[in-house]
Parts: sequence; structure tokens; C-alpha cells
Amino acid sequence: MFVKDPCGIVCIIVTYIAILYADYVVIRWIILHTMQD
Repeated sequence: MFVKDPCGIVCIIVTYIAILYADYVVIRWIILHTMQD
């Protein structure tokens, strides 16, 4: 069951932001290195 507690919601949001930021950085570096070649 999903418990709607503030700490859990904040942890989920921070986790998703970290994952999305990591994906953005990886994709950005791949695109930059591809464009340089």
C-alpha cells in the first residue's frame, strides 16, 4: 500500500529528479561527443 507521508513523497521526488538528471547528463555527453566527431 502507498502511504501518503510527506517524507516518502519527498524521497520519491528527489529520487526521480536524480534519475532524470543522470539520464540527461549521459544523453548530453553522448550527443556532444557524437557531434564533435
